[in-house]
Parts: sequence; C-alpha cells; structure tokens
Amino acid sequence: MTSSKADLSFLVSELRAGRGGPAPSQALTDFAKAASRWSPRALVESAKALVKTEDVAAVARLTVSQLRSHLADIDEHGAQAEFADDKAFIKKALTAWQKQLPAKSSRFDEVLLQKDLEESLVVSVEYLELPPAEAKAWAALRKAKRLVSALPKKPVAPWFAELIAAYIAREVQHLAQSKWKASFSSKLADVPDFVRALARLGMPPIFAPRAVRWAHIAALGHSHVPTTRALATVGAAPASAADQALASKLKLRFAKG
Repeated sequence: MTSSKADLSFLVSELRAGRGGPAPSQALTDFAKAASRWSPRALVESAKALVKTEDVAAVARLTVSQLRSHLADIDEHGAQAEFADDKAFIKKALTAWQKQLPAKSSRFDEVLLQKDLEESLVVSVEYLELPPAEAKAWAALRKAKRLVSALPKKPVAPWFAELIAAYIAREVQHLAQSKWKASFSSKLADVPDFVRALARLGMPPIFAPRAVRWAHIAALGHSHVPTTRALATVGAAPASAADQALASKLKLRFAKG
C-alpha cells in the first residue's frame, strides 16, 4: 500500500500538532514491506510468528490489509487470480485477524507503515500547505545540487526535523543501493555528514532510525569506513542481523556489476 496525498497531508498535520507516537519497530516495517510478496498462507504464518514479539493490533492491521487485497484480486479476476484456490482460506483468516483489530484503529500508524513512505514524502511535501519559512527551506532542499550542503544549520521545529530526516533517509537508501555510490543530489561521501545532521536535528524519533538503518547498510555494503565512524560518533545502535544480511547481498550484487 503506497501513500496518497491525503495520507501524507494527514501525516504532516499530525506531526505539526505534536501528535503521533513512537516509530514502528524495524521488524514491523520489514513485515509491511514483505507482505505483498507473500502468499496468503506465508503471510499468515509470518504474522503468527511476529505477534510473539510485536504489538498484536499492529500486525493485525497489516495482515488484514493484505488479506483484503488478495480477496479483492480474486473478486476481480476470478479463477485467473494468482491465489484463487486459497479463497476459502483467505476468508477464514481474514475473519480471525479482524477480531484482533482494536475498536479504533490508528491511521497514523497505518501511514507510517506504508510502502516507500520517504519517497512519497520527499516528492509531495512541496505540494502540501507548509508555513512560509518551512516551505522556503524545503524548496531549497529540493533545488539543491548537493543536498547535504542545503541542510539547515540552525534549529528547526521538531515536526520539520522529521521531514528533513525522511529526506535524508530517502537519500541514504538510494546511496546504499547504488553500485555507483551516487544519486541525483548526493554521493556516498556525504553519508557521514547526513548522519551528523541527524544528530543536529535531535535524532527525530520516527525517521532518524530509518536513515540510520540505511547508513549502516551503506557503510557495510560499500565498506565505507567514514560512515561507520560517524555512526559510532553519534552513538547509533549496531546494525541488526537482517541489515547486515541485506548489506552482504548488496555487496555481492555490486561485485557482479
């Protein structure tokens, strides 16, 4: 599920109002990204395993959403749908997981778990209603030939710090996944400065962890020691086993060309 303009506008308004909550765990975020690739049975098995360590309601929201997507595909394409033979299983699983949903679901949490959220935010924020100062600062980021040089040097509002952290996360992800170690407005050599910028921003709790995660992957996948040092300097937690594994896969892909 990708983010609509309405979802992004809602997210920004919630951030500006100081509402929301803690960022979803990495395990929950990974589950959300992988859910659309799994068969209904694999989805349910993974969900059952995840609820042992994660919030049941959060897992249920994601599972129900994906099961409904499978069911909609079957309703549209009939016997030609990929999982048409699993229709009875999907209906039964959907009924069971819907019972795990809270009476009032958190739209904020649902938006945070949407696919490619940082990418959607970066390209959409300029079309949302922002105060003049923040609108001008965001425009400067979008127009910069080198993003790191356009990052604010002075303190910004916490909600705007989150948006900047999302931008940094998007950029660092691109660099981590690029065999050329570059994106349209950044280079791998900029990642240590991005990490230090997160610290200046106060490590925004929602998007800074996402940026730090990709910084770890960039450091490991590209064997970039300056980024490793920068992460240590700001006291970042070590890379998870899953992120180390992803970095190793990227490193092999880069080696193959």
